[in-house]
Amino acid sequence: MTNAKRIANFFLENNIYIVIIIMIVICSILTSNFYTYQNITNLMKQNTIIGILAFGQLLIILTGDIDLSVGSICGAANVAVSVLLRGEMSLPATLMIALLLGIGMGAANGFFIVFRALPPFIVTLAMMTIARGLAYIWSGGRPINVVAPELVKINNTLVARIPQLATFLILVFIIMLILLRFTSYGRIIKAIGSNAEAVRLAGLRVNLYRFSVYIITGFLCSLGGILGTVRTGVGSPVFGEGYELDAIAMVVIGGASLSGGKGDAVKTIVGIFTIGMISNIMNLMNVSPYLQQVIKGVIILAAIYSQAITNNKGRLAA
Repeated sequence: MTNAKRIANFFLENNIYIVIIIMIVICSILTSNFYTYQNITNLMKQNTIIGILAFGQLLIILTGDIDLSVGSICGAANVAVSVLLRGEMSLPATLMIALLLGIGMGAANGFFIVFRALPPFIVTLAMMTIARGLAYIWSGGRPINVVAPELVKINNTLVARIPQLATFLILVFIIMLILLRFTSYGRIIKAIGSNAEAVRLAGLRVNLYRFSVYIITGFLCSLGGILGTVRTGVGSPVFGEGYELDAIAMVVIGGASLSGGKGDAVKTIVGIFTIGMISNIMNLMNVSPYLQQVIKGVIILAAIYSQAITNNKGRLAA
């Protein structure tokens, strides 16, 4: 293999790291406010919830499926916490019910997709509508203040100068890193996305593994909804709207293949903060929210195009 091809392969395989380095340089040039402690901590808080959802989306995408309901399940859990606390239910019981809500919705997705062979796009689109509708019904279409100081306090607490809210994302990242790199479960999930039939012929219960992925994702969505009450202090029926698209973007920019079998926790966390930095720097520069959507769309398209080139060509021939 020539030096030129080695260099080309290096850029193809590590483009996400190159992108975030470029982003860091651009951010330092465009504004002096980016590297302030307050902005960095805000950046971490802003991306904690959507980042947790992105890791759930990563598991789904690794199996070759996609989940459009993560944002709405997150919103339903967010409203459920506020409604239950307002009804004077104890905090532990409230959190348990909210987590079970997300697990139940994720299990419903998995049941129809895995055991009834319905298309993931259609099933999760339906669940997105159901979960969002429930959020509006439970809240009456209005934000509900959270009456749990111990929850809201987390948003203003630091752990080793890191926002306590962000430690949840760090914990999920570590668990996903271990799960995907060092356990047979993670290897099987990737193998299912690459060739489910081969995994089935090896004697493994493919359907149960796929079903478990939806349950884990539902749990992560509920966790995100609970942390939404921590972050905002309210339960809102519009909370989480559009999160599913950002989560997909973060996973894809992190190098995961939408056809399944390819993805990594480290690259996903880089993708999370790449998208987060793009939004953050545009907010600091007072860029119109509408223009921000256009710019994000162009970046996502470029990432998918780059991935398609990599997948089609593979490693450049020697």
